[in-house]
Amino acid sequence: MDYEILYKCEAEQNIKCYVCKANLKDYIASLKPDFYEFEVQRGIVRNSYLDTLRQTISNKEPIPPISLTVSGEPVIDNQILKVKDENSDILDGLQRTFRLWVYNYINNIVKSKNILTFSELVSELKSDDIGTRIIDFYFINAKFLKDFLPIGICAANIQSFIDGWENYNLIFYIWYGLDDKQVVRKMLELNAGQKPVTSTHQYELLYLHFFNNEKIQIPEGMQLIRVRDPYFFSIRRGRNKLGQFLLSSVIIAYQSFIKRKPLRVQTANEVRVDDDNDDDIQNFFNPDNLNSFLKYMYIADSILCNQDTKHLAWYGKDTTLSGIYAALGQYMYENGNELEWDKLDYILNNKVNAERKSKVDDNTAKMQSIKWLGV
Repeated sequence: MDYEILYKCEAEQNIKCYVCKANLKDYIASLKPDFYEFEVQRGIVRNSYLDTLRQTISNKEPIPPISLTVSGEPVIDNQILKVKDENSDILDGLQRTFRLWVYNYINNIVKSKNILTFSELVSELKSDDIGTRIIDFYFINAKFLKDFLPIGICAANIQSFIDGWENYNLIFYIWYGLDDKQVVRKMLELNAGQKPVTSTHQYELLYLHFFNNEKIQIPEGMQLIRVRDPYFFSIRRGRNKLGQFLLSSVIIAYQSFIKRKPLRVQTANEVRVDDDNDDDIQNFFNPDNLNSFLKYMYIADSILCNQDTKHLAWYGKDTTLSGIYAALGQYMYENGNELEWDKLDYILNNKVNAERKSKVDDNTAKMQSIKWLGV
């Protein structure tokens, strides 16, 4: 997509920001199919004030600028910044962009498929993954969808509203040169005056780059769940499947393991982007150690949770994980700071299994005594 450069800001460390102008219709058309899946952003939220975007744009009133982060080097031709759509992601403005994209997407479905009824529209949306995802967002209801039908009360207004995009321009802040940590810092900074990003989400963002390393191997059967995942809150209330862990819980467990003391997620205002500069964190958050930790975390889950459903819920809690792994960390660090994974292997596969065997033997002896007594 092409953006008209209004002016340029250049900071240290080769970071550049271009303040640009571009057409709304072109911007919506340029969006990647998974633009709302950018891992650093929060999930799509419900906010009634976003419903007023239609009126704001129809009135030719400005909406806040949208901030993008772009990889690669800037390509400029006669004050036009040329951006490859696949190289850009939204730092700020996701909620506004998503609402406008939904308007355009549903309107195009209705027109291209010649849809006349509500049931036809719902059926069509459910026939593909994107449409199903749209329906799953809880601000999309029957009234919202019916407005797009030819017989809907607002059908003409919506079409007129979308047609008007050709004459509506947006302001963009387009950033080049941000590394992973700077992207997180910039996103949190831009969202600082809005509803706070939760402490759990911030923890995910601070450590996400460690888990995104191509060398990380998540054990088969293990699932790391993020705040933005639709079933996050149900898992937080109590998981019902072996191998399910909140990503933030894994981070806290590993931090507790490294520090050899139970840790907790800090409150949102106390989380800092540079919290992972700690030497211990930098030394131990590497693919080899993290892969080993995830492996043994899943082994422990398998051993404990095969006993009963109570262990399933118990082992998934932050307090449980931080306590267990702080103790295991203390055990493993007896000889300095070198990780000795065979010790953890011994604990999980020998001591725990030995205790389980002992319990089985005790129960067998009790049953034999009961039979001998003729009870």
